[in-house]
Amino acid sequence: MSKKIIYGIHTVNSYLNDKNVVFELVYILKNSRNNRIFQIKKKLESFGVSIRLVNRRFLDHLSNYISHQGILAVINCFQKKASMNILNKIPFQKKILFLILDGITDVRNLGSCLRTAHFFGVDAVIVSKNRSARINEIVEKVSCGASRYVPMIRTNLVNCIEKLKKYDVQVLGTDEKANRSIYDLEINEKKIAIIVGNEEKGIRQIIKKNCSRLFRIPTKKQTSSLNVSVTAGIFLFEVCRQRKDSVFETEDLFFDKNI
Repeated sequence: MSKKIIYGIHTVNSYLNDKNVVFELVYILKNSRNNRIFQIKKKLESFGVSIRLVNRRFLDHLSNYISHQGILAVINCFQKKASMNILNKIPFQKKILFLILDGITDVRNLGSCLRTAHFFGVDAVIVSKNRSARINEIVEKVSCGASRYVPMIRTNLVNCIEKLKKYDVQVLGTDEKANRSIYDLEINEKKIAIIVGNEEKGIRQIIKKNCSRLFRIPTKKQTSSLNVSVTAGIFLFEVCRQRKDSVFETEDLFFDKNI
């Protein structure tokens, strides 16, 4: 079991029905008139959770002055099973969608990517073992709780990509200098992995060499690069569109959100 702090209305609310989470203590802004906080408070009280009403200055200090929306909770989480087993299940699945993050070290970008991945029904987010941000309270807040639902695999990306290709997964890299644009992307396969890289450096050369194909997003020359989660969202949407996936009805292959 691990202890951590979460904050924000959406994030705290997303943990309420998680059987792997025990609420230890919750701080709520004194005299808050937010109806959503009232509903959360009511539910926490029914669970017998200890609640303290505090002033904004106290919450600001406890959250390191990051937007908390008037609520912060100390929780204990039971460790879930490792996500590496997902890779071993690939041969038995007809349809797969992975998002691979190369060198994403900013926690806000990681949180945004996890939220995007969850929206599009990504089966797992795969990150570099030593070149990636770690899950913390900021990631939880930015992802709006999606970091709990999307399995994240930390591994050697080169070895992982080689394994994916052996399992007939098409590994598609994003590169602003690629010859092919996203307009040329034709999805004929059901097993896909999308790779996005660091906003400044992009995907590492060694990763590019191992991609099945590289694609870029057409843009005006004077326009700066897109946020990594936006790039991920554009490519994930195009893959889902061509595979005729419904992002609202995607079946989860590997995990139960109610666990």
